[in-house]
Amino acid sequence: MSDSEPDRVPWPEIAVFLAITLLIPWVLTAPFHLGLAAFEGVVALVVAAAMMWAPTIATIVTLLLFDRRAGWWRRVGLGVPGGRWLRFLGVMALALVVPLIVSFAAPFAGAALGWIRLDLTGLSGLRELMEAQLAGSGMTVEQALGGLPLWIVVATAPINMVLGAFINVVLGTFGEEFGWRGFLQPRLDPMGAVASLVLVGVIWGFWHAPIILLGHNYPDAPVLGVFLFVPFCVIWSILLGATRRWTGSLWPAALGHGAINASAGFIAMVIAAGEELDAIWVSPVGISGMILPFLLAAVVVIALVLRPGTTEDARSQPAA
Repeated sequence: MSDSEPDRVPWPEIAVFLAITLLIPWVLTAPFHLGLAAFEGVVALVVAAAMMWAPTIATIVTLLLFDRRAGWWRRVGLGVPGGRWLRFLGVMALALVVPLIVSFAAPFAGAALGWIRLDLTGLSGLRELMEAQLAGSGMTVEQALGGLPLWIVVATAPINMVLGAFINVVLGTFGEEFGWRGFLQPRLDPMGAVASLVLVGVIWGFWHAPIILLGHNYPDAPVLGVFLFVPFCVIWSILLGATRRWTGSLWPAALGHGAINASAGFIAMVIAAGEELDAIWVSPVGISGMILPFLLAAVVVIALVLRPGTTEDARSQPAA
């Protein structure tokens, strides 16, 4: 292999990477699929977080087997190629803000389509949720908020989501992006920019199958959820993958991924009390949550088709 990224797809490397990446989630979730434990609560969170590091483990093993050259950290996007800090910071800002906007838009899209009712004045759904969380504590919602109005929860949500996005990078989204956008995407690039982004998205989507089948994201329709999550991941693979191409770095994708996860609960703050959330239709990972990012992804695809060479891809950077 030359000092630049390969000009053809290194299938043996990808086969090893995928074998390890796809196996780890099934090993971690095997006790739950076998009925030996319940996939819920803290245990579910810990398993899901551990699973997010599977792509990193696979990347490290694959690099040790196939590519021990100096400068590996730059080739997987850990640096800022060319030192273009203004572009890098601009894309980081976009990667943080766009997922928040998408999550804010999802419940309104669902309401506009008649799939759910919102309560933006009384915040009855949020009150209902907090009362359920406080059940048994002897505290009222007002006491829990220290006398502050209920709307303060919604008003401060963007701040909490931004902080949550950065925390999520450390807890797990870096673990995924090191593999998906850091390792896999550049190695599939010889197929073409759009094809590589789509294929990474398909793999990324099906990779979640072990926990989705246990009720993650789509508790009422886990089998259908496995297949619905694939287009969701393809859409976001295009958007997150574009940040990798524009900067040569995986950090914007890791932050964007963190923002997606951090903002997923916004819909619970604005729905009306008594509404049953159908994650297939009205949720950040459902149909309503895919409308806006699909349009954004379409713009990115058109841009890549019309101007395929306008990237700062890491493979154009010399090894350090």
